[in-house]
Amino acid sequence: MSLTLLVPDLFWPDRTVASPAAGLPLTHLSRIAARGRVTPGDADSLETWFARRLGLEPHRAPWARWMAAAHARTAAPGALLATPVHLRAQGVELFLVAGAALAVHADEAAALQASIAAMYATDGIDFDVLTPDRWLVSAPTPIALDTVPVGVAHGRSIDALRPRGDDARRWAARGAEIEMLLHDHPVNAAREARGAPAINALWWWGSGPASADAGGFTHVHADDAAISGWARACGLATASAAVAPAPTGQALVVIDTARAAAMQGDMTAWRAAVAAIDAGPVADAVAAVAAGQHDALQLVGFGARRCVTLDWRARDRWNLWRRPRPFDATLLPA
Repeated sequence: MSLTLLVPDLFWPDRTVASPAAGLPLTHLSRIAARGRVTPGDADSLETWFARRLGLEPHRAPWARWMAAAHARTAAPGALLATPVHLRAQGVELFLVAGAALAVHADEAAALQASIAAMYATDGIDFDVLTPDRWLVSAPTPIALDTVPVGVAHGRSIDALRPRGDDARRWAARGAEIEMLLHDHPVNAAREARGAPAINALWWWGSGPASADAGGFTHVHADDAAISGWARACGLATASAAVAPAPTGQALVVIDTARAAAMQGDMTAWRAAVAAIDAGPVADAVAAVAAGQHDALQLVGFGARRCVTLDWRARDRWNLWRRPRPFDATLLPA
């Protein structure tokens, strides 16, 4: 009977900002950090932590298969995910912008997909839009690539993050062809006219062999489609992250309500999201442990390419000599 909370972007992504959570009433996070155990980790993202928990190489985790399962699709062997992104030149480097920071509309994704799919129709490559920013790519033969999840690449120079593996050269060439197609695409002309970043590339990621390892979990509460798809593939009980976990076995709860604000660089919205996480799911988890519904709470927070683990048990609430400290000072080691 244990409870694991994963919280992507619990930490503000820009390390140069001093005390981004200063002044927030983060009562529960500060208290369990002070009275429990704080352990800095070496996972740079939720995706990396999750793959390692399942015994997978992070660059070969089958996110495409899990995402397909969440959308009632069957992914071909070696299928990829493709995310529409904006590559921004800064000096001699290209930095990637993705996800909520781009706000890709459904009609934009459909128009781009139609143009790209037509270009590769004779090659038997299929582009299936699952959501505007997550497409499923299938080819006649398995795609052998080691990739970096788009959430990890967001905001970073892509020089060291490009796909590797046996098919890297072939798919890099296809990526370059797609960039040329997107350069003058009517969707981008309309986006630039309204001041939005152009969608000038696709980011390949998520290729990997099938895996049905449950990582020791018995219940999963997550709004993230890929993790929900993994849970279904493993035959685990699933529900929305807003639902209180069942008090049996090992429950995994993924709280990703701060991710969009962090990706958009909206600190005001991020602060509001972190405050809500503290007052909502963290408070509920602490109460569940204190009431004996769970033996232990493990909270793993991510952000700024690092993670911190908080371990807390009911008996820790009696460590009264450990006085809570400000959230930033407790959870953000240099």
